[in-house]
Amino acid sequence: MLRKIGDLIAAAITAQQKLPEIEDLRRLVRVGAEVLEHPFLGEVFTVFLAKKRKTGSRNTYRSYESQVRLYFRPHLAHIRRDKLSVAHLDGMFDAIVEHNDLIAEYRASGDSRKIAVVKWQRPVGPTSVRRIRETLRAMLSPVVKEGLLVVNVASLVELPPAVRPKAKVWTEERVAWWRQTGEVPSPVMVWTPRQAGRFLDHAVNDRLYALFHVIAHVGLRRGEPCGQRRTDTYLDAAILRGESDRAVRLGDRGVGSQDHLV
Repeated sequence: MLRKIGDLIAAAITAQQKLPEIEDLRRLVRVGAEVLEHPFLGEVFTVFLAKKRKTGSRNTYRSYESQVRLYFRPHLAHIRRDKLSVAHLDGMFDAIVEHNDLIAEYRASGDSRKIAVVKWQRPVGPTSVRRIRETLRAMLSPVVKEGLLVVNVASLVELPPAVRPKAKVWTEERVAWWRQTGEVPSPVMVWTPRQAGRFLDHAVNDRLYALFHVIAHVGLRRGEPCGQRRTDTYLDAAILRGESDRAVRLGDRGVGSQDHLV
């Protein structure tokens, strides 16, 4: 262990870098760390994703991977794990908000080139921002428990409250107001049964009609039918089994409280 400490100090002197902090070295030695230096967060993200690929569901891994690729790596990968601060995280979340503003600006610009740039991009809402923070907190939590870090800085970041918009029904009056002004009454609008039926009648010859039909009658979340695998689709038995092992029986009453009717 003394040789490792000496090698670390010698490497810092050779590179003309600041000597490692004594308390950091003590923590690393105390827990028996193989390497007496904190890794950069880029390496932490790689290890985290590799573990989640083996232990988590496909959809969970996909969510973590997108957060790492879109937010963590661009803003935090170059920072050493023990040097991560609230200021770093504030900078990342500020950049997310600024990009949200850019998406709104480009969409409203009327410039086809700007609109094309953000065509497939969606603003990151308050709830998603909190999920991003919770993912980072989950990455750092084991390190804090091991004693390698004193505090989990992801827990210290203050974010605006995530208030879900209240869903409103497309009543005749709201439809008339929208046609007159172009204003949508709420970010979340719900069709009436009659409106859903009109949509299904209109889409009856569409190649995705069966998908629309299942979503409308069963109430699947968007990601469930879009990520449905052929191996989990039992046409003869009229059953769909999702990533969470929730069985949906089509056309008949299923077994168990998790089943749904069409």
